[in-house]
Amino acid sequence: MLQMKESKEGWRSFSDARIVRSATPTTHSWRLLIRADGSGMRPRIPAAALSLAPLIVAVIGSARGCSSSLDIDNPFVKPDPVVQMRAATTPAPRRAVVVVGAFENPPQSPLPWTDIGNGFADVLSDALLSRAAFQVQIHGGLSGRVASAVLRPLPDSERAAILAAARREFPDVDYVIVGRVDEFHHSADVLPVEARRSFLGGSRNRAVVTTQAVIVDVRTGRIVHQERLSAAADAPELPTARQYAHMSMTSPLFATSPLGKACADVAGQIVGRLDILAPVRVLEMQVIRAGAGREVIANGGSANGVSVGQRYFVCRRDVVTDSLSVVRDDALRTDLLAEVIHTDERTCTLWLIGEPPAAVMLSQCVLTRERP
Repeated sequence: MLQMKESKEGWRSFSDARIVRSATPTTHSWRLLIRADGSGMRPRIPAAALSLAPLIVAVIGSARGCSSSLDIDNPFVKPDPVVQMRAATTPAPRRAVVVVGAFENPPQSPLPWTDIGNGFADVLSDALLSRAAFQVQIHGGLSGRVASAVLRPLPDSERAAILAAARREFPDVDYVIVGRVDEFHHSADVLPVEARRSFLGGSRNRAVVTTQAVIVDVRTGRIVHQERLSAAADAPELPTARQYAHMSMTSPLFATSPLGKACADVAGQIVGRLDILAPVRVLEMQVIRAGAGREVIANGGSANGVSVGQRYFVCRRDVVTDSLSVVRDDALRTDLLAEVIHTDERTCTLWLIGEPPAAVMLSQCVLTRERP
């Protein structure tokens, strides 16, 4: 209870001034509530009283135990140094591993380049690398085998056998993207101005890139997405061969050219399709501290694609076989899950859905998006 008596300046007393705690699943905030007891009180609070509020909040917060992460509603609480240290020393959370294969060249193009398919694969890899949630790898052997299984007509049994073998040999790979470039030209190379005006509704020259992209989920051995994607960009009325005479697919100038912009657009569409297939990209995180109650803190944050509402399986790692097994809630006879309730840039706080057995050390558990 905080009381302020009447001073010689004429301030009336304030009674029932309380510090209350506002608690939600994601934040713990302290607020100072001051209630007036008399009439005729002036509509302002003395500066001396306001200066005491931060001190009172900090003292009570440290005594009662606040959340280890910095709360925007409570700026007087500092981040837990133990959590910061473990987050810095614990390996980064496992992200979705994507292998990008070389795309096949278009059947015809006004440019004499022989690496159009490889060049587009590089553009796609750069688009994936710009997302911190994906880990991109180049593996010619794996992507070549997958391409031979999905880009050619094969019996279902033979295709399934190839993809099953890839799953056994590359257990750490999640997705493989392969395909072919079908169109890579300017519209002026195909249609004169009069035909463009008649068939395309305008006479502007456009750079056109069309691909057939196939996304394979290696973990399940299935084609999860297959689509023909196209994009176009404005181009000047110059002969295509002359405009790209001093460029190549790997040239820095190509990225700003009409065909380069169209390639980037198609690559962005493919990345968008993968985002839909893998909305939770962080597949595995390490618990770095067990907090109060059912809270745990893990080493994945917003920079890794973790967001509030995502759920993970709580798992134990076998020290002998290095395999993971899901922790069970013995009372409910269900898998123990953890839901993200707060994220920082590199860490997140999760709330356990269920009760772990007493013998389980949560600080040594692993959180996985998919059931092992």
